[in-house]
Amino acid sequence: AWLLGALALAAWAFWWPYYQDRKDYRLSHPSVPRETPAGAWVHYENARWRLLEARVVAPTDLAGLQLRPDSQVVLATLEVILDNGTAAENVDSCKSVLRDPAGRQWKAQPLALLRYPQRPLGRSCGSRLGDGLERVNARPGRPFRFQQIYQLPRGVPLAGLQLELSLPRLEREERGAYVRFTL
Repeated sequence: AWLLGALALAAWAFWWPYYQDRKDYRLSHPSVPRETPAGAWVHYENARWRLLEARVVAPTDLAGLQLRPDSQVVLATLEVILDNGTAAENVDSCKSVLRDPAGRQWKAQPLALLRYPQRPLGRSCGSRLGDGLERVNARPGRPFRFQQIYQLPRGVPLAGLQLELSLPRLEREERGAYVRFTL
């Protein structure tokens, strides 16, 4: 009996750290997409999300920014409606990337674009600074718009790109889930 107990304990000692590592990995590397076409709503982490628009920014709007001449800027406008009981701080930690069919990806909010002057909406998913520098938070049941900005190589077409949005700090629902909007 003690030999069976020792074997069970040894198996658990090997399995438990592996299980914890896989769980931590899924938090930082989501792998379960929720496929959603642009313009459609999807429920994810106690809120409804949709991609309203993604467009290439005109070079004249980028005056004063130090960008590589072989790059283009994509501005995505999204909308979120929080469920009752969900706080804006919970969704403020969202992360997003644009991914092309070849697997290349570009993270939102690169340092070179943080001072982009033509962006009237906030860059955080659940809050932004208002006109008087007061914080405006998303409210449950009301639409809240925000924008994500990306720097891509010039000539990458928007058709076929996918915007992937995740909330790595929240993860109340299925572990490793994220939303994938197709442009």
